[in-house]
Amino acid sequence: CRIERVNKASEEIFKLPAQDVIGKYCWEVAHGTSQSLLHCPLQQGIRSGKREAVELQQNGRWLEFVVDVIVDEQRNPSGFVHIVTDISERKNAQLLLAESEEKYRIVSEYSVDWEYWISPDGTLRYNSSSCRKITGYPPETFAGNSNYLNVIVHPEDRQVVAAHMAEDVEAAHEP
Repeated sequence: CRIERVNKASEEIFKLPAQDVIGKYCWEVAHGTSQSLLHCPLQQGIRSGKREAVELQQNGRWLEFVVDVIVDEQRNPSGFVHIVTDISERKNAQLLLAESEEKYRIVSEYSVDWEYWISPDGTLRYNSSSCRKITGYPPETFAGNSNYLNVIVHPEDRQVVAAHMAEDVEAAHEP
């Protein structure tokens, strides 16, 4: 199907006036290619008969392409609606967050101290590899079970450890 209509937002995203877009195939405008891409949401939508989406980086921007298939009474494709959104800000934030998380993971993995991250609900979300050196148990032993710490702590020290863990949970609730 060729493009029949465009809105102002698509003119801004593709930096093309409507008259330069109407009559072309979507992949010509969206990707600058003479045929659809391998993971084209249009082709996937034709196969699945439902909404399909893909995120692509193009010309220094991240764009999300969503395609809805319009079907006739016999459930055959009769048209398509493309929604293109510039998601650069969100993707860049996600990439920065992933990079930051990787840095913290590296720091904690190479620390001789036992580093752990506890969620606001008290669930132990992360354990550094140093916990094996300190407790004799691998990090996986504690995964999702912060109460396991009480099992390995000497009974005389359990109140002190419980108070420390409660402080960590309380700190996780602070903005």
